[in-house]
Amino acid sequence: MKYIMTVIMSCLLVSDGNTQINHVFAGGELFNHGIVDLSLNSKISWSTDRTNKPGYFSVIENGGFTGFSDTAHINGYVKKYGNSGFIFPVGNGRSLRTFEISASGNISDAFAVAWIDGDPSETIDPTEPNAGKHSIKSFAGAITQVSNVGQWDWQVGESENLGYGTTGTGIGLNIRLTIPDMRNFAEPSELRIVGWNGFQWIDLSGKPTATDNSEYSNLTGIMIAGISAVGIGKVTDEINNNENSGFLLYPNPVINYDNINMRFKSEVSGKGQLIIHDAAGKLVFQKYTQYNAGVNILPIEVKNLANGTYYINLFGSSGEKIITGKRFIKQ
Repeated sequence: MKYIMTVIMSCLLVSDGNTQINHVFAGGELFNHGIVDLSLNSKISWSTDRTNKPGYFSVIENGGFTGFSDTAHINGYVKKYGNSGFIFPVGNGRSLRTFEISASGNISDAFAVAWIDGDPSETIDPTEPNAGKHSIKSFAGAITQVSNVGQWDWQVGESENLGYGTTGTGIGLNIRLTIPDMRNFAEPSELRIVGWNGFQWIDLSGKPTATDNSEYSNLTGIMIAGISAVGIGKVTDEINNNENSGFLLYPNPVINYDNINMRFKSEVSGKGQLIIHDAAGKLVFQKYTQYNAGVNILPIEVKNLANGTYYINLFGSSGEKIITGKRFIKQ
């Protein structure tokens, strides 16, 4: 299929005799109205500036890219205008890390993605909102760890963030990632997509969705509003109630009860803070409590919580984690 490219602002095509570099400078866009096969010429590399106002390889509505691979992808930012589903063929210049979205609601929607190598706690996400470092030690709900392998910068068109007249929050989009090698990080059933909401990483998968934990496996989830970066996290793959460890949450699900009871063992006595988040990572309950050495049974009032899925965490007086990411359901 033929394709048309239109350049606005700044774009550079350089040849060193062996490799041609298609590069879009900060603030520039290279528009694609058709289908571009990235594999047609192995001597062409594709990249953009990675700044607070990056360069973009941009696609209009039904345009797109094919032939992407480890050796043929965009090392930088890709922007999508329109409401059709799309695969962002992004990576680091050596490895492909695709980010796929389902169709959105409005023709004026726009979304942009780039893969950023390295620990999100140390590697800067350059774009607003929430530009900067995203601590992998800050997470909520059932998430027990966030990978330091990298993240996807995620931009939405809401409030014309991606250009005049653009819309889109990303709410409800199905997303699918091509993941790095996660075999030393988590089992497939433990892997989750996590999203940075400006304060912490929250679960966007909600359940096991990984096809495997090897490189190029897929991991899926559902986007929510307010996310500015996407990473890979894990949960502890265990049933909440483990009598061998002394832990129980009951009744679970909670149906027509005002309280849920948490039974757990502790080696020492102390004071702690009980925190409950909903499935979106929002804090819905907290209180300070006392626990003793041995078996504890702690009643937790849940009558004012709406029906849904919740996660309980108990922290010691010094912030140490005693109980992490234990799930219960209120019906």
